[in-house]
Amino acid sequence: MTFAENGVRYEYGFSLVPERIEKDWLIEYINPRGRTLFQRDYNAQSKIYDWSFSSYLRGQRLVWSESTRPDALFLSTAVQLNSKQLLPVFHWFQKRLVVIASASTMNRALTYKLLDEPDGKNEVLSFLQEADLGIVDVSMKREPVPAGGFVFAGGPDMLIEHVAGQPTPNVVRVTMSHWDSEHKEKVELNFAEESHGT
Repeated sequence: MTFAENGVRYEYGFSLVPERIEKDWLIEYINPRGRTLFQRDYNAQSKIYDWSFSSYLRGQRLVWSESTRPDALFLSTAVQLNSKQLLPVFHWFQKRLVVIASASTMNRALTYKLLDEPDGKNEVLSFLQEADLGIVDVSMKREPVPAGGFVFAGGPDMLIEHVAGQPTPNVVRVTMSHWDSEHKEKVELNFAEESHGT
């Protein structure tokens, strides 16, 4: 995972099997090349871990590495044993990382409300583009439900909007536009057609 904290970019990763952490590492990008603060690799032949530490990692590296259980991450152990330098990285995972499982229900009404505000579309579009999803435009369309019409529970791509004084509700849909494969024209997709990640 690559992220920024306190103006510094980090890359943190690990791999594991049911019995143990096979590898974990942290790279700090103070300059474009970056420096690996720590790396732990499980050696299957010797059945021990090979450790490497940067001279830039301050603190009791030997105590932390010897205290790290095979099924624990070095980052967690070092922070539990008072690594002040690694604390911002740990806090990023603890306080800033938000995992959205695909089965989660998102508050679509908030997005629709933002799109109705004067500069809301630019804010939503900026947010989507920052996530690097390939979205180049977003639009919202309202269609009144025809008299005598019936709306079946709505779907992931629509919101039912009841307007005071209006006998039938509106169906509100948001579509997102992507460039086609030749980058010549925009292709619109509604929420249901977007990936779960989007």
